[in-house]
Amino acid sequence: MTEEVNKFVLGIELNENPIAQALATDDDRLFAARIIEALIERAAKLVAANLAAVILKTGKAKSEDKPVLMTIEGTTFYKLKDFQVMFESFLKEFLSGDNQRYYEIIEVENSSLIGAAIAGIVN
Repeated sequence: MTEEVNKFVLGIELNENPIAQALATDDDRLFAARIIEALIERAAKLVAANLAAVILKTGKAKSEDKPVLMTIEGTTFYKLKDFQVMFESFLKEFLSGDNQRYYEIIEVENSSLIGAAIAGIVN
């Protein structure tokens, strides 16, 4: 369903989109897109707040030469309309000023699978 939501807010293949088909008018589609975009923004803010809280709680990443490394995988993060941009903006805001922390985000393909395999081997 995330793919259909993303296509809807991006205006892709609207004639075949179940969300667009369920809405009667262009105004309805516009309002629905605005609501979905607000939900995406809220999700990005909540994820950023949670990760910022973890970073702050550890007391680490106070110097630029020792940042926290975050591996983030998944199409939702990288392809959902504006999610990554909003997430990074919120995270930067939360980890600035008195809460200044340094971090680096990298994408590691299949990181969950690799992590599970390592955990299986270790245990």
